[in-house]
Amino acid sequence: MVPNSRGLAPSRSPLLFALLAIVSACSSGGATGSGGATGSGGATGSGGATGSGGATGSGGATGSGGATGSGGAGQTFHGPCSPTTRLGSFSVLLEEEVAGNPPYSKINGGIYDKPNVAELWKQEGDKVGSCALWVGPDHTCSPACTSPQVCVGPNQCAAPAVLQSVGAGSITGLGTMPIPLAPLGNKSYSASLVDPYPPFANGTAIQLTFPGGPGPAFELNGEGFQPLTFEGKDLKSTRGEDFAFTWSPPTKTGPATIQATMEIGHHGNVAARVECDFPDIGSAKIPASLVSALMDKGVHGYPQLVLSRRTVDSTQVTGGCVDLTVASDVLRILIACPTPGNCQTSCTNAADCTPPQTCKADYVCGS
Repeated sequence: MVPNSRGLAPSRSPLLFALLAIVSACSSGGATGSGGATGSGGATGSGGATGSGGATGSGGATGSGGATGSGGAGQTFHGPCSPTTRLGSFSVLLEEEVAGNPPYSKINGGIYDKPNVAELWKQEGDKVGSCALWVGPDHTCSPACTSPQVCVGPNQCAAPAVLQSVGAGSITGLGTMPIPLAPLGNKSYSASLVDPYPPFANGTAIQLTFPGGPGPAFELNGEGFQPLTFEGKDLKSTRGEDFAFTWSPPTKTGPATIQATMEIGHHGNVAARVECDFPDIGSAKIPASLVSALMDKGVHGYPQLVLSRRTVDSTQVTGGCVDLTVASDVLRILIACPTPGNCQTSCTNAADCTPPQTCKADYVCGS
């Protein structure tokens, strides 16, 4: 989720494409990311300018990073909503070329009638620089909540947050014409754009507008940038060591920053990740203390790092906050080493492992 000589993303290998399919299959969906600013998952139609797809995907864990500031086109960006006040999110996500499939841009989002506290991630411990460890919800209610109520805290039941329409809106700055956005059957929003790619020039003003009804009316801004280039080969994350990495900085700087998200326990049902927000200067590192804290939560197959070049804007509305992320994401698989020199081998089947080891349920070779 990176440019070659054509200004498009180079293909992943068929193997990596299969691995990413495993990651996707194990992901939880949902209308929008209840925690994060970006709505990075979900399917969209890959046809014409606005082929609509299914529900939008889940967002990041927190969306708490990113600085406020001004774009080159005159917009002001207010950064992401606080997770506790976020009613919902919209995203414009540039998807890189995968296994010969052309790159495209997708637009996803949705607004709830109240913050979706049942799915709220929380920061654990103090921030280290611009990085923090976030953990997913782990609520238990006894006795169990009576449907349709859901568990929102220790022995706390409440009515679930419900998606609501915010009317027929549009987004400008992508391609040559405004893209209309109408609510789908579940009140989420989804569209895609194949041509042109990238959908904008560097510095292009992007504006998302909804009239409201019954949800709130709002207007949010973004700005175009170069798609992110991140080779990310042979990335190794080791307990007790800083995780350093590099990417190609833009030829012209703008308001975009780099969000880095490391997740290493997903396939063991470990809801934990480290998120950082870095200036877009081409290099950064995740502190060793947070790498170790994340490994303490559990290490399982196909750990991953997602880098995202993004602008984030938010606005306060009745009942909370909504935000828009314009992002170019790159996902790369990591090698995780619980101790120096002792690195795990991820696998899809026994053929990936050295006998007598076999591929365990969490996609790691072991006995």
